Formats: sequence, structure tokens, C-alpha cells
Amino acid sequence: MPLFLFFCALLAWATLGSPKQDVANILWGDNPAPWEQVDAFFYPSRSNLLVDVRRLNLRSLDECRNWVREQARQNGDSSLSRGSYECGVGFLGTFAGSLRMYRRTVR
Repeated sequence: MPLFLFFCALLAWATLGSPKQDVANILWGDNPAPWEQVDAFFYPSRSNLLVDVRRLNLRSLDECRNWVREQARQNGDSSLSRGSYECGVGFLGTFAGSLRMYRRTVR
């Protein structure tokens, strides 16, 4: 009986939940899980986050941060004093047409 209840709970989690996302949250935290990609967003002006330059499907947070530093350097803002950035980990989908949602968004 306990084994049956365990399998029912597992089936409910797989059907109603998001097992890959839950496992990634527990085991990898802010870092990308092996099956996840990282998307980089560089904002040339931190006062206008509607304008961005993006690079999708990077392999790691380090690759995201390096790409952002290069974008900032090319924009004459090596210290990121005018601009800002985000690294989206684990793309989940889009919302309202173009807003991208991620498992984690880190700097």
C-alpha cells in the first residue's frame, strides 16, 4: 500500500507539477542544469529597460557575464555604470507576446 501511494504521488507530481524545474531548483540553484541554456540581456541604459541587446542559448553564467562585459565595453561603459544586465537561466516560455520567463534570473 505505501508503494502504491508513493507512485500515485509521483504520478501527480509529474502530471500537475514541473519535475525538471523542481529538480533544477534543488540541485543547481542559480546555475543552469545540464539541460538548460542561459540567455544574456544587456541594457545600455539602466533607466530604460525596454531597450536591450540579447544573446540566447549560452552554455553558462560565466559565458553570459563575459558576453555582457564585451557589450558594455563596446558601448563605452566598461564599468557598467550606465547600463545593466541579466542572465536568464532555464527558459520557461513567453508571456504577453514577448516577455521571456525563466526559472532564475541572475546577475
